[in-house]
Amino acid sequence: PLAGIDALFFASHKWVGLATIALVLLHALWSMVGPVSVRWSTMIPGQQSPWRTVWQDMRALLHLHIPNHPQHRGLSALIHGLGLLVVLAIAVTGVVLFFGMPSSGALTSLVRKDLHLHQFVATFVWIYWGGHVALTLLHYLLGHSPLNKINPLKK
Repeated sequence: PLAGIDALFFASHKWVGLATIALVLLHALWSMVGPVSVRWSTMIPGQQSPWRTVWQDMRALLHLHIPNHPQHRGLSALIHGLGLLVVLAIAVTGVVLFFGMPSSGALTSLVRKDLHLHQFVATFVWIYWGGHVALTLLHYLLGHSPLNKINPLKK
């Protein structure tokens, strides 16, 4: 069992995780029922046409040009969708740990596998968040206004 500051950090991690899963689930739900421009179909294209925009964006990056679409589409939308899937995965594995990890710390085989998956997925979450922040800053440095595109109060 954890004690002292380790116990405090772990308890904080658990409660922040539970609050985060609520936000992530709301975002995932919004991505199903919200405006067409923010739905899963724009983030994870199921048709050929949106994939063309993704490929065009990738070619633009090869020429050191950062694409700046007026709407949520292309490579940035795909990255957003994949990031949301990764955050959902870490949230689900975290809930399994929250309810499956005994206070004694003695893990069952299934919970131990879930813990390893949780730790593995965490790497991709940090990469996603770090990249998200870095690319947002890059867009601002290039004179784009990426946060204006997602501001629900700005029309």
